[in-house]
Amino acid sequence: MVAGAAEGIGAAFCEELARKGMNLIMVDVKRDEMESLAKKIEKQFQVQTKRLVQDLSEKEAPGKCLEAMSGLDCRLLVYNAAYSRVKPFLSADPDELDLYINVNTRTPEHLVYHFATRLKQDRNPGGILLMSSLAGLWGTRLVAAYSGTKAFNLLLAEALSFELKPYGIAVSACCAGATATPGYLAPILPAAYSVPRS
Repeated sequence: MVAGAAEGIGAAFCEELARKGMNLIMVDVKRDEMESLAKKIEKQFQVQTKRLVQDLSEKEAPGKCLEAMSGLDCRLLVYNAAYSRVKPFLSADPDELDLYINVNTRTPEHLVYHFATRLKQDRNPGGILLMSSLAGLWGTRLVAAYSGTKAFNLLLAEALSFELKPYGIAVSACCAGATATPGYLAPILPAAYSVPRS
């Protein structure tokens, strides 16, 4: 499962996993982009994809992701989704601050908990990769809330790498630097390019 699969780094993960012959469960709020990528991957790499259109800021998102795994031998979770805007902290409104918390910390924490619990109960080895960021290594101006949530992901992955190792569950974090993805570029692109949120 790749959460945040439709474009950017998530799409790159999907393509590379498919190249290695892995079937995919793709999760994203961007239906059209995800459908297009899924069809391309299926044709190019002869793998199967399952798509879940899901806003990962919603409280029920972890449960919906787990439902999508039902009956499948899914043993790798890549949580790539993130909410990020380059702007002064005080220019954000409370609802936007909640998006940082919900997409970047609450959903991955709950999803990792239930996914790892399932692997442990089934006695299956597996892996979890959380996308952190270089911004999570130090407080970075203009991305303060994002920076804090990415530090959370880094430390969560580091702690769980020790806790879950006895169960054959490998946990890691990827600390990517500035990458020219649509999400990263959204603050400097025309408003029409930005993704509306329901």
